[in-house]
Amino acid sequence: MSMLNETSNELYERLYQESGPKAKVSLERVKKTCDDIILMRGALNYSRVAELATKRFGGPKKQSIQNSKLLKSYIGKRIEEYTESRVNGHQYSLTKVQRNNSGSSYPSDGLDIKTRVYIDRMRDIVKRLEEENKFLSKLLEKETRKNPISLAEAISSGVQSDGSVDLTLSGQPILPPSLKPFLVKFFGLEAQTGSLTRFEVLSRGTKKKLVCTDGGVEMTLITPIQWEELSAWASQKDERAR
Repeated sequence: MSMLNETSNELYERLYQESGPKAKVSLERVKKTCDDIILMRGALNYSRVAELATKRFGGPKKQSIQNSKLLKSYIGKRIEEYTESRVNGHQYSLTKVQRNNSGSSYPSDGLDIKTRVYIDRMRDIVKRLEEENKFLSKLLEKETRKNPISLAEAISSGVQSDGSVDLTLSGQPILPPSLKPFLVKFFGLEAQTGSLTRFEVLSRGTKKKLVCTDGGVEMTLITPIQWEELSAWASQKDERAR
């Protein structure tokens, strides 16, 4: 891989392997300092890295960085990536923090950059959640208009034992799941053969099923279990219609 195409992480690993014990310590401190500055969306340059590294670790100082080709190359790579990410909009820029600070209020004055960035991020998250909530509310309203809920009946029935309210759709009941396989089977056979000649309900005790003749072959369209579920659904529909 060309050195020009190295990422800062790749450059760090290579320089670290090539360095002696003292240089490795300086490189580690510079990396941590760069990470902190980028995390706070601050200004990243050689002087700033030297200043913060000196305050936090006691070095390397500005002159040491200027005299070290190793440290200068690594910091330069970090500056290059950081600048590019801000231009492309992949990072939350300090400019936005400053703009928000002048255009909106914070809980108190004198907050550091990191705190203001955190507050602005929370505001963005809240705004996005509010927009999603509005969308879901409109979607719920649309579905409710299709199948209105009788609040009068829910209130009259009172609170259930588990603390919930029995909300009943006042529109047409939703088809039970067992009806779908029957419809798929029925319309599939009819479309493929067109030879459904006879339908018959067979009973055994309380169990019933619907069968048909397709090309001389008897097939079950509705099983006993499906029959029971459909019967219960039909009875429920009749009661609501009264």
